[in-house]
Amino acid sequence: HSVLAQHSRNTVVHQGCVGHDSVNDPARSKLGAPALCMCNADEKQVTEPAIAAPPSNHRARSKQRPKPQPGTINLVTRGGWAEVYKGKRSLGSTPRRLTLPSGRHRLVLKPFGDGKPKVIYVTVEARKTKKVSVPLD
Repeated sequence: HSVLAQHSRNTVVHQGCVGHDSVNDPARSKLGAPALCMCNADEKQVTEPAIAAPPSNHRARSKQRPKPQPGTINLVTRGGWAEVYKGKRSLGSTPRRLTLPSGRHRLVLKPFGDGKPKVIYVTVEARKTKKVSVPLD
């Protein structure tokens, strides 16, 4: 017998025991492991199960995603100039050509002089140029 786990009252779980009542465990069946017997044998006791998980046929997936391809927007403002921000980072003033990763971006336009900041959303397509015109009034 090979001992797999120690249970209470000196009951040892063996693998492949012959002549004993075996315990059919659905979790073991899914792993393809044989049924276990429950007997009070005086064998070496173990504290942790010796059941190994079956080898995985799946490759480990990389958590790194490829960088999005950049695209370009030509941003102009009608009614004056504005400072362009992406988050807290200034990207310069309009008119401006911006190269950004493909995808959707939130930009804030802060007009020079009077005027409230304006939030715009632009979608950048990989390897393409898009013209964006925003009124500041």
